[in-house]
Parts: sequence; structure tokens; C-alpha cells
Amino acid sequence: MHRVLLGVDTGGTYTDAVALSAGSGEVIASAKALTTRADLAIGISRAIGALEGIEPSDIALVCLSTTLATNAIVEGHGGRVCLVLIGYDRELIDAFGFRHDLVVDDVVFVDGGHDVYGRAARPLDEEALVRVARERARHIDAFAVSDYLGVRNPEHELRARTLLTELTGLPVTCGHELSEDLNSVRRATTVALNARLIPLLRDLLSALRRALAERGIRAPLMLVKGDGSLMSEELARQHPVETVLSGPAASVLGARYLTGREDLLVVDMGGTTTDLAILKGGRPRSSRRGAWVGGWRTLVRAVDTRSVGLGGDSIVALERGGELRVGPERVEPLCLAAAQEGAVVEGLRRLLSPERQRPGNPQFFSLIRRPPPSDLTETEAQLLRFLEGGVRSLEEIAREVSWAQVYLSYPNRLEAGGFVQRISFTPTDALHVLGSYGEWNREAALLGATILGRRLGMRPEELAEHVCRMVVDRVASEIVAQVAADEEGEEDLLQSRATAFFLGRALHPERGSTLQVSCHLRLPIAAVGAPVRAYFPQLASRLEAELLIPEHAGVANAIGAASGGVVQSVEVVVEPEYVVGGIASYRVYSSAAWREFGTLEEALAYAAEAGRELAMSAARRAGAEEIVVHEERQEQQGSLAEPGDSLYLGTRLRFTAAGRPRLAASEVG
Repeated sequence: MHRVLLGVDTGGTYTDAVALSAGSGEVIASAKALTTRADLAIGISRAIGALEGIEPSDIALVCLSTTLATNAIVEGHGGRVCLVLIGYDRELIDAFGFRHDLVVDDVVFVDGGHDVYGRAARPLDEEALVRVARERARHIDAFAVSDYLGVRNPEHELRARTLLTELTGLPVTCGHELSEDLNSVRRATTVALNARLIPLLRDLLSALRRALAERGIRAPLMLVKGDGSLMSEELARQHPVETVLSGPAASVLGARYLTGREDLLVVDMGGTTTDLAILKGGRPRSSRRGAWVGGWRTLVRAVDTRSVGLGGDSIVALERGGELRVGPERVEPLCLAAAQEGAVVEGLRRLLSPERQRPGNPQFFSLIRRPPPSDLTETEAQLLRFLEGGVRSLEEIAREVSWAQVYLSYPNRLEAGGFVQRISFTPTDALHVLGSYGEWNREAALLGATILGRRLGMRPEELAEHVCRMVVDRVASEIVAQVAADEEGEEDLLQSRATAFFLGRALHPERGSTLQVSCHLRLPIAAVGAPVRAYFPQLASRLEAELLIPEHAGVANAIGAASGGVVQSVEVVVEPEYVVGGIASYRVYSSAAWREFGTLEEALAYAAEAGRELAMSAARRAGAEEIVVHEERQEQQGSLAEPGDSLYLGTRLRFTAAGRPRLAASEVG
């Protein structure tokens, strides 16, 4: 019997499944299925079912990388949440414009909280918490609780959770569980987003469990975190925000696994985005300030990635000025839609009829079967009813639904919320035109290229080649920008006209210039994702870079998910309390509690013991076994007026527990 690790990745277009041998790490089987946005579990089940030669009893572990958390935050989806802020200053929040950072509208300020030494600043107002629980029990899905300095002493957060849970039975997330950072506003952001994601991830995991059970798979289920490590299903249900950016993290792990290289620039080209990350010494760089998602800066530890709104499903649109634009919006390719619905080809032919001398962008819309919002406008309601008849062109919609053309010309909630799908020409269609990729309906791609090409005076093949060059240009520029940001720490370093001048000549020597500029990337490029073979040989040539497109590059994310390990980190801080004449005591702060000691030796000894136990406990809870704990210490000293003298300010101890995922017990006999 094979012992199999099953990796699954849900992307914007495809859901991938990979079976790895638990012993040798060999890829035994891989499969793809279209992602079903209305119910991700359907696509996951289809991908797993397409794996050949894998018996349900062989599977010892299922590892999932999912875009659910990232997409939900970006699109504004999630449960109804009440954010309880303990000890926060309401006037300060309003004065500095921090309301947006609190994520949710239902925010309650409660007296209590602690000072920087972990002492209670004011008693916790338990009566206020009881009122909050009774008023909101039937109107929300989860609570989020953050004490202004709860990382120094979590007692008020823990007491609030006990009360709210007892009175409502709803999930309650506490800020100190997610981060040890003192930044109170970002901690509130993170805990609010986490609470909002709990119902969504709970539903996905429940549906996935049903799909696995139907196939006879009863193995443990783990999810990829944003830093590339794994966590248990139980922990993921409580801390779903930690799965933000799990897709890019899995691609980095998969690229390292497949290439065997420890220094890489990883580029993952998917349907919606192209993600870039740098791997040095076998470890991905981590975001210095926490993951930035959907307009919010969080305290979630994640791989430092550059995500570009450019992928195989990016829209190719003709602007009013006559130029082409690729992305950033994701649409369904014409070739894919036509493979599923014959009306698309007929609609494209009508757009090319003699009476249509100057057709614009070839655009169609389809209905995604999911319950619509309850507060639809008249235009939205008419549009959804009209699309119940099947795929319709924008031209047809404009004739039948009042104001629909204007509504669909701007960002709108029916598309953002996944109720309506736009269909248009994409780079995937361009590859179909050129014959580089032939999975779906080439005729639809040719018709779309003909429509766009007429406005630009290009044959379909010329237009397709032009689109592919645009994709290569953009990704090459973003690679240079990622390297610059990594080395200089500035995201916008390449925005000046002077930089654009030199970069343009380096990437396009064929255009001819008096000035010759060359660009040589010293890191190998590991390209993963379904379409990379069509673009990256030309791209690597422009950057004079070594190109690695490993076998199984198209399912690298799923391989990264299956090959991950469990890593949990905790931080313990030792700080002195100074009084006139010297140090009065030493305080130890951790996510569990705070303690006070008379000597530094006692404080450090307790911190070391407590930190190791907290890290071990966190790793076990995340699903690890065979755990090893690594300790790092950072002494903090201040300078005094006298040369050579220093002032002890504290010690930060970080404990990192790493282990392998706990597998299902092997069956005997």
C-alpha cells in the first residue's frame, strides 16, 4: 500500500490535485479541474476524483491551499461581525481616521484594558459586555475582541470571550491569539478580518469534508498558511485569516521542491494574478510589516510577494484612445465559455456581421448560480432575470435591460460578489489563436481576435502576438521591480521617467537606441503555473536569466501544499521596570500571561521555559509531531552619556517549533 500525501490548490481558473509518495516524495499522480466559484468543494472533489491509481485508503494526509480568504477580503465578503474594543480611545480612533482600519461597521468600545506593564488600567465593564451579547446574539455570526494592550496581559480578552461565548454560543476571536505586536489598530484589523472569515472557511471545510467522505477519504486535513507552513483543520477554523496569501506561499514551496534550488526568483502565473517571491537560502522572504490584503495592512505573517493583476484570464480591452490594455480585471476567456456554451460563437459571429463596421470589445455575461443580495436595484434584478436564459452579449443586454450597459461599464457588486461572470478576450485566447495552447474552443478565440484586430488594423495572429508581448513586457518589468523593492525596501523605486527610460532600452534592444543598456538577473527564474512555457523563454532571454520550468510546473502550488511542514512561532518579552535608584522588577510577557520576578536570571529562566512550552503546544495544536524548537534571543540596550555605559531595556525571545504533519494511522491487515 502506498502512503500518499494529497495536495490541493484552488486557483482562479483551475483546482489542482497532486498525490505525493509519503516515503520518497515522488509525484505519483496529478489532475486538474475547473474551479467552481459558486461552491469550491465541487471543483476540489472533481480534481481529486481525476487522480489515477490512488485508492482512498492510501491517502494519509490532505493539504489545501486556497484563495478563499484572500478573495473574500478583496471582494468584501464574509460574516457579520461585532468588534469589541477594550480600553481603546474612541476619540483618538476618530481623530486619526482609523475607522476604516476597523474593517466592520459594528464597533463597540468597552471600558477596561491594560497599561504597558500589563497592569489593569481600568476594571473590565462586564455589564456592557452582557448588553452587547444580548443585543447582537441574533444579528451577527461572530465576535472579535481586542484589548488595547492585550498582548501584555490577555486576561480581559479571555474574560470577554468567556462571557460572549456563554451568552451567545457564537465564535469569539481574541487579538492576542493572532499577534504579539503592540500595534493596537492593526491588531484590531486582523482580529476583525479573522472573525469575518470564520463562517466562510467553516462552510468550505464542512463541504470539503463531505466531498472527501463521499470518496471514502478520512485522512487528516491541513491548510497552507500565508507563511507557507501548515496548520490543522481545527486551528484553521478558528484562525482563517492566517490562510491569507496561502496560494503564493504554496507556489514558492512547490518551486523549491521541484527545482531543488535554494536561491530562486519564483514567478507563479495563474488565471487572475502573477505572483513573484524571492527565495534565499531555501527560505522565502517574509513580509516585514505583515500581509497587505484588499486595502488593509494586517499582522498576518506571510511570504513577501508581489502580486500583479495579470494572468491567463486577464481582460484584453480596447480603450477609447485605441490602445490595448491587459488586466487587471479577471474575466472568463471566450474560448472557455464557448466550450461550455455554443451561444458565445454565434454571438461573436453577429458582432462581425457586415452591418457592424466597428465592433468594440467582445463581451458577454453569464449567471453564476448562487443566492443574490436581498437589496437588488431594479437594474440588477432585471439583469439577473435576463441572464437566467443563458449567456448574453453586452449588446443584447443593453437592448433589454435599462441602464445595464452603464452599470456594467463600472465596477459593480454583481461581478465583484461573484453573482455575474464577464466573458471577454484574454491572453489565454491569444495562446489559442497562436496554437500554443488548445484546451478549449479556438474558433471563439479567433473571432475575438478578429473583432479587436479590426480596430487596430491587425490580423488575428498579429493581435495575439502583440498581446503576448504585452504580457512578457509587464512581467519582466515587475520582476525588476520586485528585486529593487527587495534590495532597497522601496515599492515605487521604478516609477520615475528616468528609470522607465533605462529599463525600456534594456528590455527592448530591438527598438534601436543610441544608448545600449543590458539587464542581467543573477537569480534563476523558477516559472510555475499553466501558461508559463508560452511566455517565459522570451522573458528570460530579455533579462539574461537562467530559466527553470520544472516538470509538473502546472501543479506546483498543489505540490507545495503537500510538501509543507508545520512551523509555529511565539515571542516572549522580558522588560525591566525602572524606579528612582534602579530596577524594581523584571516582567515577562507572553500570549499566556504575564509574570513578575525580582532578578533578571529568574525572569530569563522562566521566559525560556514558558516560551518553549508555548511553542511546543502551538505546534501540537497545529498538527505537528517530531517537534524541534529553535530559540533566538535579542538583547535591547540603550546608550548613556558615559562612553561604554549601557542601559538594559529588555530581551526578546522568539521560539520556533517545527515538525512534520501528523499522518493518518496506517491500516494493518
